[in-house]
Amino acid sequence: MEHIKSQSQGLVTTDREHGHEESDINVKAIFGFALFLLIGGIVAHVALWGMYVYLDRRAEKANEGVATPVQLQVAAQQSAATEKKSAQGGQVGEKHAETSKEVLQRLQAQFPAPRLQDDDVRDMHMLRANEDKMIGGYTWIDKNGGVVRIPVSRAMEVIAERGLPNVAPETTQSGAAKPASPATPAKQ
Repeated sequence: MEHIKSQSQGLVTTDREHGHEESDINVKAIFGFALFLLIGGIVAHVALWGMYVYLDRRAEKANEGVATPVQLQVAAQQSAATEKKSAQGGQVGEKHAETSKEVLQRLQAQFPAPRLQDDDVRDMHMLRANEDKMIGGYTWIDKNGGVVRIPVSRAMEVIAERGLPNVAPETTQSGAAKPASPATPAKQ
């Protein structure tokens, strides 16, 4: 093992002032770059904040005089309250109720479309009720053609008893027949 020499080849320093190579890293440049990033980040945040303030003020100016859904609802409630008072109070209240109705109509005319849903739960219940009526009841689709919509449960029973109907294959524009769909069961 005498032929193996250490990498330092005996040049080990014990001097504390010269313990490492100082030209490997520039500490001033690293701190300068970190300071540049910090200042740049602060400037970018301030610039974005200023832009949002400007855009917010611009949007407020553009929306002056346009009624919000909350304003429409408050106007409707005030109109209903004044109508109730006018029914009890006499002719002076009726004149005031007419004015609030006009205000409500003006606000509704100013509010741009599409308007937001007032009661989404009620709308969903109405949608589901209509769908349940469609899939659970009998209705005519075409009286002259004899086409009737039947409940889904009854349609499933009919398909279970009779099977799916055989339908002639459709032809493409070139005149070749399309292959039969795999959903068509084979008759036994």
